[in-house]
Amino acid sequence: MKVLWIEDIKEIHDTYRMEAEPYGLLLNPYTNWEDGKKALLEDYDDWSAIILDAKCKLNPTSPDKASSFLPQVLSDLSGICAEKKRVIPWFILSAGGAEIGQDWDDFITSSRLAWDADWKKKYYSKNTDRITLYERILKKASVSHILQLKTIYYKDLYDAIDDLKLDKEVEVIMTKLLLPIHFQEDTSVNYNDLFPRCNKVLEYIFRSMIFHGILPPSLGNKSGRGDLNLTWASKFLSGIKPDIPRRENPNKSKFEIRKTIFPLVVSKFVEFICNVSGSEKHTGKRSEKEVYDMKSYLKATKCSPYLLRSITYQLADLILWYKDYLDKNPDKKENECYWEEKT
Repeated sequence: MKVLWIEDIKEIHDTYRMEAEPYGLLLNPYTNWEDGKKALLEDYDDWSAIILDAKCKLNPTSPDKASSFLPQVLSDLSGICAEKKRVIPWFILSAGGAEIGQDWDDFITSSRLAWDADWKKKYYSKNTDRITLYERILKKASVSHILQLKTIYYKDLYDAIDDLKLDKEVEVIMTKLLLPIHFQEDTSVNYNDLFPRCNKVLEYIFRSMIFHGILPPSLGNKSGRGDLNLTWASKFLSGIKPDIPRRENPNKSKFEIRKTIFPLVVSKFVEFICNVSGSEKHTGKRSEKEVYDMKSYLKATKCSPYLLRSITYQLADLILWYKDYLDKNPDKKENECYWEEKT
């Protein structure tokens, strides 16, 4: 769980980070709000909580005063959360004391009560409350919708995406597909516009398979470059030699397949995903019988989200299956022995 931490005393960074790790918290320290705000905005959905020192700097050269720091930062956070339509819980962790100012905690706004009302103080003491804060962050931040997806509903899926080191966009796309299934306020009237993104997930998975030697790098590409043809890759993994048109195969490559990778159930639903959510760019020319008129279909079902939801779960299953397969077949050289490209 990533936590943005604004603290200008560098000497305590390592100690506090190590202290928080057993609670599943990854503290990312920044010595001033300008740098921390930039990190927050760059990857907003990845942050689960924010910890602020009361007496800190707005920018690298400004003085560390609670009277200027807290009002500005809390005002910024209020605006950012409203714009992003997602509240990230923030907490004050401070040594307190007269050096900050007798009434410094008056600057702490009441908005914190939305997630921290059962904590009687406005801040957490660096001297006595650190462990309590870590425990409470873990509990309070879990209300985030995306965090719920990653840690409650689909932990196995997101863990597999991380373990496989799939492109970051896979996580982004799967999150966009899954959020409306569980949270009504995340439902978009344009949900079905995400159909083409399903093929993008397939593409990243197949490129990972090329990296691990499961697929030949030149399959469906011109000399290994350009767009990966998903239909040909799917056929190859299903033990079917892809019929590649000569214009796409200038080297006249032929493939000998020595092992069928996909189980039948995976083969069938991957083929379906390619046809339903694909474009010719990714799937090649198709016969008239193979063309899916999705526009007419969605019109007939009044843009029902159910087909896309079912494909979303098929993609999740594919990722879990691939994780299991790669765990059992991690050797790239051995994987390359299951096929041969002949020119």
